[in-house]
Amino acid sequence: MPPKKEIALALLVVGFVWLALFAHWVPVTLQSVLFVGLLILGFTMIVAGWWRWRGVMREENTASWRKKMGLLGLVANTLALAVPFIVFFYAVASFGHRQQRNDWLVVFPTCLAFSLCGLICGVVAPPRIRFATAMGGLVVGSIILSIPIGIL
Repeated sequence: MPPKKEIALALLVVGFVWLALFAHWVPVTLQSVLFVGLLILGFTMIVAGWWRWRGVMREENTASWRKKMGLLGLVANTLALAVPFIVFFYAVASFGHRQQRNDWLVVFPTCLAFSLCGLICGVVAPPRIRFATAMGGLVVGSIILSIPIGIL
């Protein structure tokens, strides 16, 4: 994707994230729909990054450090989105069997660190996966920040 189109699409994604999470003038029903759309966008960015990674790993003219940074960013984004779901479903599954305390004050900063890593690594990733990795880190970090810890 040419750099100008990448920047325009990135601004569009950032605008959508802002609208979905911080536009309190939007009706609550629409905010809920936009949040679900944001979740779908996060999953889509991660899947698109992994899909395009198949071609990047076979390229011989791409610097190996860029490939490693791209892979690190993809893994970090995947973990940032997967860890809260894993912890939540583990807590639900073990609810009646034993006393399990999930420390969400450790899980959320860890996920934020993963998404920040995904964002930074995405900026220096190979051009083929740069947009999906960097925007994936931004979207997943926004999702994590938007979930109030009080509801957990």
